[in-house]
Amino acid sequence: MEATEKMFVLEVMPLVSGFRESSVTYFSIQPYEPGALITVPLRAKDRYGIVVSASSVKKSKAEIKNANFSLRKIKKQTPKKIFRSSFLKTVQEVSDFYATSPGSVLHSLTPVSVLGNTDVAEAKEMNSKKKPTKKSIQRPYGERIQEYAEEINKVFDKGESVMVLAPTVYGAKRITEKLKDHFPDSAFELSSRLSAKKQRETWNFLAERESPTVVVLTSKFLSLSLPKQSLYILENSASESFFNIKRPHLDARLVFELMASQNGGRLLFGDVFIPLIQTKNKNTKELDTLYSKADSELISMIEDDKKSTAKQKFKLLSEELIKATDEALKENKRVFWFVSRRGLFPSTVCSDCGNEYTCEKCGSSLVLHKKRDEGEEKRIFICHRCGNQESANALCRNCESWRLEPLGIGVDRVVEEATKHFASPIVFSGDTATTKTKTKEILKNIFESEKSRLIIGTDIALPYLEENKVDVSGIVSIDSRLAIPSYTSEEMALRTMLSILSLSKEKMILQTRRKEHRIFPHYRGIDLNEFRKEESKMRKALGYPPYSTLVELAISKKKNEAINTRENISIKLKELLEKSEAIYSPVLHGTKKRGIYKAVILLKLSRDLRKAQKIRRFLRSLPPDIEIYVNPQNLW
Repeated sequence: MEATEKMFVLEVMPLVSGFRESSVTYFSIQPYEPGALITVPLRAKDRYGIVVSASSVKKSKAEIKNANFSLRKIKKQTPKKIFRSSFLKTVQEVSDFYATSPGSVLHSLTPVSVLGNTDVAEAKEMNSKKKPTKKSIQRPYGERIQEYAEEINKVFDKGESVMVLAPTVYGAKRITEKLKDHFPDSAFELSSRLSAKKQRETWNFLAERESPTVVVLTSKFLSLSLPKQSLYILENSASESFFNIKRPHLDARLVFELMASQNGGRLLFGDVFIPLIQTKNKNTKELDTLYSKADSELISMIEDDKKSTAKQKFKLLSEELIKATDEALKENKRVFWFVSRRGLFPSTVCSDCGNEYTCEKCGSSLVLHKKRDEGEEKRIFICHRCGNQESANALCRNCESWRLEPLGIGVDRVVEEATKHFASPIVFSGDTATTKTKTKEILKNIFESEKSRLIIGTDIALPYLEENKVDVSGIVSIDSRLAIPSYTSEEMALRTMLSILSLSKEKMILQTRRKEHRIFPHYRGIDLNEFRKEESKMRKALGYPPYSTLVELAISKKKNEAINTRENISIKLKELLEKSEAIYSPVLHGTKKRGIYKAVILLKLSRDLRKAQKIRRFLRSLPPDIEIYVNPQNLW
């Protein structure tokens, strides 16, 4: 009896990516406090876990007796509490929202450099009774930073600290550099750009630092506990880079917002355009206009096509853009042309059967590229999703026709056309070898040089140009953004246009073949609330977020197995839906050659999964090879 009283039952949250169970139960000879970081045996390995609860064996005797499994014992150890209690509550709420395990969430929000070491500083609890508040800052990049600095100064005067969440490693680096100009001894960065040793040292230093601090970090470091933290800044709040492409598929913005709410903090959203989901139920009068000194002009390329000769029905560049670029270059100015897609042509369609020529491995669109091989120029297909490459000398996979027609506008095609008018444009896209390592250096040299240049690029060039700005900009193609199967595609297209407008000093020329589309009256940054009202009305009518929750289940198997699995899951899910909720089964994606097909189930719920307990429980019980996306970026 005495031995039993000294034994404890621990409920532990394993820190394992992809593990869907909320917790695992173990025997222990010592009672660890909730929040303690310990190691536990799981899947034939020792893994880190967080203690959720501890109770004596005597009190849990009935539950242990009725259990249909035996409990494993954990070794005696000295634990550390490296996570704040309020953060663990946030983790639990996030795990319910995404129908995954708390440990999986915590694992994705904490770097291995911290989890894998014992010399990590303990978290200090913070009890705030303040009511959480929100504010939006819709400004160009430089103006946003200035306003952040003013807000941070107010917090520092109270002896409190600030956390800034950036969507990318580069974003964290550049905003840290800007804030160091204002707070040289108090601004710090935490991102994967730092070595594991430096990450751990910075983490420990910040967790124990009592002085007012501003730390800029990426989502992997969100579990850091800053003493006396009261301000949360979400930079580039509309960026899609906050989505985690690995499991669990979290949106770091939701985590950050819940953190601020749990701690009674003040949350600032910052971007050139604040999206609907971040302004819902708020007075957004101050967000109606994005002020810009640059002139802007909208060009209908349909009208230009009609003016073209019979031999050239499709015009890639308008006369206005060519003229404005030519005049700027002659005056030793810098010009930027934006193209929304990489390659020569973003998609290829069979002229006989109408099927798109897609990747044989993953079923995604293939992009036609130009490649030089042993001095000879060739055209190849490249899949931007899985990296698969195929010869451009191909036949339709469906009807074996040779009449494959490339469609759309890619950056390489624009470069080909530009070289007919201007000498040696500089190109920046996701395909250029210099993109990740030398882009900033090359652009810095361009701006420091007195020589005028034409810069052509995709989204990847925009962050580097925000800091320097160009004299004249042109949006060669934006229409393909509106064809993306996402309920946020129009918001994202408008944000791109406003970003380019904000980095233009004198003029922006926007080309489109869809002039009547509802986003174009707002490309100057005027009447943005009118756009939000239209967007809100449309999403409410169609049942899109924030007026619903979308849950996508992706099943990748052999064709018949994928169909049968989807049907069985759909039957069980239908029993759990409310009358106002719906379930959809889009067309399968896949290839006959590889034999693997992707079957999708899309749920449209009137509540989020935190309130849909039965559905959440069912989703957690699904096999790990079924991917679960909540409010996914793309619908099909």
